[in-house]
Amino acid sequence: MKLPYDHLIGPQLLAAIIDLAQWLGIRPEWLLIVMHKESSLNPKAINKHSGASGLIQFMPGTAKGLGTTVEAIRVMTGLQQMDWVRKYYAPYRGRMHNLFDTYFAVFYPAAIGKPVDFVLFAKGCKAYAWNKALDMNHNGVVTVGDVKAWLMNYLPDDFDPCDCH
Repeated sequence: MKLPYDHLIGPQLLAAIIDLAQWLGIRPEWLLIVMHKESSLNPKAINKHSGASGLIQFMPGTAKGLGTTVEAIRVMTGLQQMDWVRKYYAPYRGRMHNLFDTYFAVFYPAAIGKPVDFVLFAKGCKAYAWNKALDMNHNGVVTVGDVKAWLMNYLPDDFDPCDCH
C-alpha cells in the first residue's frame, strides 16, 4: 500500500505508524500527514517558539505529563518516539473520525468534534501570535474552520481528509 510521505521514513517506523493507526482505529495516512505537517517526519524537529519537539511536536508540559521530557524526546529516534506517540494518542482512541480529528488531537484537542466557528485563539494571546498564519480571513481569531482550511492546503493531491476506511 502506497502511503503519503512513506518514502521519507524507514520501514520499521512506517510499520509502527501503521500498527498504531490500526490500534487507534484510524487510517495510517492520517498519522503520516499529521507527523509530516508537525515535524516533516523529523524526530529531531524543535519548534523555536514553544520548544515542542519530535514527530508530533510534544509540548514540554505534555511530555512531562506523559512521563518524559522534550529533552529526552529530542534524542530519540522516530521509532523510539512511537511508544510516546501511542501513549499521547491513547485518550483519543475512538474519538478520531477523520484527518481533522487526528490533527486536532495533537494541535488543540478541545477542538475535536467542534463546529467550524469554534474559536481556538484570539488576537492578543501568545498562542494566536504563534499561529496567526492560520487566521485565514484575518479577523483576529483562529477557528476550527480556519485550521481545517489551512490544513487542506498541505494535503497530498487527491487526498480526501474525511474518507473513512
